[in-house]
Amino acid sequence: MLYLIPMKIICILLFLQLWLLPIFKSQNVSGIVLNSSTKEEIPYVAVGIKGTSFGTLSNEKGVFSLDGKFKEMDTLVFSGMGFQTEFIIYHQSTSNKLDTVFLKEQNIVLPNIVVYAPLTNSSEIGFSKTSASRSVNFALSNGINKNVGSQVGKYFKFDKATELQKFSFYLNENNFDTVKFRVNVFDIESNIPSNFLHSEEILLELVNAKAGWIQVDLSKYKIRVDKPVALCLEWIYGGKKGNKLTLPISLPVFGSKHFYKYGSQNNWKVFGNMSTPMLLTVMQ
Repeated sequence: MLYLIPMKIICILLFLQLWLLPIFKSQNVSGIVLNSSTKEEIPYVAVGIKGTSFGTLSNEKGVFSLDGKFKEMDTLVFSGMGFQTEFIIYHQSTSNKLDTVFLKEQNIVLPNIVVYAPLTNSSEIGFSKTSASRSVNFALSNGINKNVGSQVGKYFKFDKATELQKFSFYLNENNFDTVKFRVNVFDIESNIPSNFLHSEEILLELVNAKAGWIQVDLSKYKIRVDKPVALCLEWIYGGKKGNKLTLPISLPVFGSKHFYKYGSQNNWKVFGNMSTPMLLTVMQ
């Protein structure tokens, strides 16, 4: 027997379904990030809605401005090297200006790598092919600095004491007057980048649309590892003049592993058998 549901009940059910859906509100949230002890500004703090592509970084003076689609009870995350991560719950009824966010200092515990003999064997590992039909974009056409805080990385496997000496990466497009990057070296937990393996920030500035192979000296940071690591390049600043910033990406690259984080507080994505041109010179 066929039962017909009255139209009144259907309308009520549709209304309840729409009412229960989360309401997203496009909004800008701004403020400044300070050291809770010294009250100094903290530059390049990752600010974003947890687990989404809506993210940014504080600027050199600690000031941030985040555009995103917020819903009630979203979690805003603030994180930076050497500081405890701060979580703030978003409420639509509150002001869009957070004013001041304080971060507490936190010591970075580095692994104790035992070296039984001098590291004398130098070698270069990684992927060097620069010609590719695909690219990974830092700058996005629908918002030049929207992707600031995003990271691209590569998996490097080690099983004995190793000191990182030099990192090289390849930009196939860059028309910015000035761009800044941060190089991050992470250990790997649950197959994704996790904890910092250095206690100083590794910053790099490029001017006049510099592209091609870029080298970063890592020797002064004394980064020693004996397990697999993720070496990641994070875009932290783009000048007013420019709209293209890309790295080539090749596939298949068998045995390789590529990491990508779109949004400063988004989740890491892992892609097997693909790689951007990244090289690492090491001593073992």
